[in-house]
Amino acid sequence: MIVTATELKNRLDQYLETAQAEPVVIEKSGRASSVMLSKRRFDELVEMEEHYWDLKARLAEDEGFISDDIDWCLYKYRHLVENAFARLKHFRAIATRYDKLKINFESMLALACALIWLPM
Repeated sequence: MIVTATELKNRLDQYLETAQAEPVVIEKSGRASSVMLSKRRFDELVEMEEHYWDLKARLAEDEGFISDDIDWCLYKYRHLVENAFARLKHFRAIATRYDKLKINFESMLALACALIWLPM
């Protein structure tokens, strides 16, 4: 059943009873914006979604989503690089690139790297 938002506002009790039997689609400005469901149907949908993600997780485990042939040395270096970028983003001038000229930005980047490298 499709109703407008104004009609729903005027006859809410009627549409609450209708939602127990079938979903009520609410239109606003000529477009469907919301759906009113019964609590029972909502619980069924939540249970279906949980079952779906449970099945996906089981299939991923069966296929071996974590492979044993990973290059741990390469992974370690990649992690270091990612952490360096994360720490550089703490410098607001670098994260937002305040400097428009390439030379000024590179200078600020070098200064930030030096500050990160120095022990505090």
